[in-house]
Amino acid sequence: MACWLAAAACVRPSPPASEPRVVTEQDRSGAESSSAQAPAPEDDHIVFEARDATLRGELLLYVSPGGDALVGYDLERRGERWRVSLVEHARSTDEDVPNAELALIHALEGTRVLVQTQQRFVTVDTPSGERVADRPAPIGWRFVWRNHGACALRTDCAFEPISCEDGAPLGAPLFGQRTHRYHRLDGSRGRASSHCESPFRVVGGARGLSFYLAGTMEEPTLIARDAQGAERWRSGQVSCGTCGAFDVGVHPEEDLCWTVRYERPSARLRAFTCSTGRLRFERSFEGAAERFPATMTGAVTSPVGVFVQGAHEAWLLDPSGQAIWHRRGIDVHTLLVPEHLRVSEPGDGLSDFSRIERVRSTDGALIAEETAEGPFVVIADGGQVSLGRDRTSSDRSGRAAAPLDVFTFRRDRGGSEARVGERVVLRTEGDAWSLGEHGGEREAWLVVAEPRSNAPDRVHILRVVR
Repeated sequence: MACWLAAAACVRPSPPASEPRVVTEQDRSGAESSSAQAPAPEDDHIVFEARDATLRGELLLYVSPGGDALVGYDLERRGERWRVSLVEHARSTDEDVPNAELALIHALEGTRVLVQTQQRFVTVDTPSGERVADRPAPIGWRFVWRNHGACALRTDCAFEPISCEDGAPLGAPLFGQRTHRYHRLDGSRGRASSHCESPFRVVGGARGLSFYLAGTMEEPTLIARDAQGAERWRSGQVSCGTCGAFDVGVHPEEDLCWTVRYERPSARLRAFTCSTGRLRFERSFEGAAERFPATMTGAVTSPVGVFVQGAHEAWLLDPSGQAIWHRRGIDVHTLLVPEHLRVSEPGDGLSDFSRIERVRSTDGALIAEETAEGPFVVIADGGQVSLGRDRTSSDRSGRAAAPLDVFTFRRDRGGSEARVGERVVLRTEGDAWSLGEHGGEREAWLVVAEPRSNAPDRVHILRVVR
C-alpha cells in the first residue's frame, strides 16, 4: 500500500474498485484537503468494495466487486498476499439467470473456504491461496449449511450433504415431502400453493461421519454418511424431532453422541454410539421443558460426561447415563458452565441468560459467577461459553462475532457504529456487521461490512495503535 493514512494528508487518484484504498478528507467533505500534516496513526481507515468478505486471523478474504477473484489481504503487512482467479467462473452474462451476481464465501472446517458463484463451487486453502477443488454448482442450490463438522447445501425442499473439506457431494440428495394446496378465492377463481414438510438439519460430525436429520415431521430420521458419501446407518429411535441448536451433541473425545426430544413439560435425552447409531442410554427429565430454550446440553471432557440443564435443574451424566452430580433450584436466567465444557453450536442462541455460574466439573460446586446488563451469552466456535458485552455485534450470517477487545461495535439498521473507548471511529448510514477484530503486538484492526442495495458491500478496515 503506497499510502496508509486517514483523515487529511493523503489525496491521490482513486484506484480500481477492487483495491483497498485509504479514506481521505476529500472522501468525507467532497473537497480536497489542503492540510499537509499527517494524521494520528490511530485514525487509519480504509474502505473498498467486495461481493463478500470474511476475516481469518490477520487475513481478510474478499471477492472482488466483479466476482472475478478471491483475494487474501494481509492486515499486518497492509497488502495483498494472494489472489485466486475466478474469471472463468465469474457472474453469468445471461440476464435470465437468477442470482447472476452471486458470490459468497463459506467457511469450511480448518483453513479452507468454499467460494460459491453462479456456475462453480471453488474451494481455496487460505494460508497458501491454493485452489483445492473446483466443481460445477448444482442448479438451484443457494444455501450452504455448516454445523460442528458437517455441511450440506439446502433449497426449500431438498438437501444435499457435502464434504466440509472440499464441498464435494456426499451421496444422493435428500428430498422433503411437498404438500400441494388449492385455495378457492371465490366461485370462479383460485390459487395454488405448495409447502415443504421436512425436518432437514445438519446435526454434526464425529468419527469420520456426518449426521443429517431428514424424513418427515411425523417420522424424523437421523442419517450418518461417511467421507465417501456412503450411508453407514439411519435411525428413528435416536432422532431428535426438529434438532434445535442445543438439542444435539457430539463428545470430542468419546464415541458418544446425543439428541433431545420434548414431551412437554419433560425432555428426553437419548445417548448413542456415534459410529453405529446404537442406543447407549436414555434419560427423561421431568419439568425440563417448562421454558424456552428448553434445555442446554454440552460435552464435558474431565470427567467425561454429558451436561444437561433444564428449567431449574442441571445434571452431569457419565457415559452410562448415571448422574455424576445434580443441582436443583437454579434461577431461570442463570446458566451453569462446568469446567471443560464444550458446546457444539456457536452463536447467541442462549439469549435469555443474564448470569453465568462457573462450577467445578467434578461436583457442580460454585467457582465464580458473572452477570451482564443484558441477557446475552456467546458461545465461541471452540465451544467456550462467555457473557457477551453487546448483543448487536454479529457477523453476516447472524452468528455472534467473537468478543472484541480494543473496539466496540453496535449494529443497528438505522446506523451502526464502531468505537475505541468513547471515540466513534466509524458510523454507517444503515445496517452493518462486524467481521471481527485482529490484534497484533502493537496494532489492532476491526473489519466491518456495510451492505448496499444493488451494489457490492462496502468494507471498512479500521486500525488503531495499542
